[in-house]
Amino acid sequence: MILLIDIGNTSIVIGVGQNDEVKYITRMHTEKLKSEDEYVEKLIRTFRMHNIDFNTVEGAVISSVVPELTYTFVYAIKKVCNAETIIVGEQNHGRLRCDVISIKYIGADLMCG
Repeated sequence: MILLIDIGNTSIVIGVGQNDEVKYITRMHTEKLKSEDEYVEKLIRTFRMHNIDFNTVEGAVISSVVPELTYTFVYAIKKVCNAETIIVGEQNHGRLRCDVISIKYIGADLMCG
C-alpha cells in the first residue's frame, strides 16, 4: 500500500493506493502552524477511522505547494508507518513533458495531475 499525499494551500488530500488503484481518499484542512506530532495524531486517527493498518504502508509520494509542511509530513509518515517518502518536484520529474519555459514554474500538484 502506498500513501498518496497532495499538500495544497487550502487542503491536504490523502489517498491510499494499492494494486494500481486508489482505494481511499480523505481531505483535511491545511494548517501551516501545526507541528509534526499534531499531523502524526491526525494520520493515526484517519488510519484508524478507515481501518488502515500502519504496517501495510510500503511508502509514500508527496506533491506539495506548501514547503512549510512538506518535511513535516515526511517525518510524520516515518513516525506512523516507518515508510520512506518520495517528494515530487523539480529534481525528480522524470520524463514529464510540459509546454512551459521551465519545470520550476509549475507546482508539484500539476506535475502529478
